[in-house]
Amino acid sequence: MRDAPKFRVEITAEGPVYGTLHTARVTLGTFETPYPGRALRWTSVQAHRIADRLDPAPDTPWATGSLRHLPAYAYDTGDAPTQLRHWATPELIGTAHHRLRDGYPVILTATDHTGRYTATITPPPHRNAPTQPTGATPR
Repeated sequence: MRDAPKFRVEITAEGPVYGTLHTARVTLGTFETPYPGRALRWTSVQAHRIADRLDPAPDTPWATGSLRHLPAYAYDTGDAPTQLRHWATPELIGTAHHRLRDGYPVILTATDHTGRYTATITPPPHRNAPTQPTGATPR
């Protein structure tokens, strides 16, 4: 039995190494599945997980008393956690699903002062794509 072609997801983080002039890149996770919806769901969960670690809610048990809510006007969408959460909205997930079904990769990049966070979803190669138009004769 042949394995079904798989969608591959890789999430990486890249940023400055404290106290040096170097930059480090680490893989935060990988996932493979034959289903585009599962790839997107996993990516969405990971986007929220990363965002919550970078920017925890003030009522997070370990942070109670040390963090506080800021009014909406005090920040903009220029931070990575906000960008990650925004990407995981149903509208953008739907757009990404259509791209994957059509055979195109989906790349999410969120950047701020902490670094760059990238999720790449690569569709499997199309095996049944015609090489010639239907009815064409080879020359």
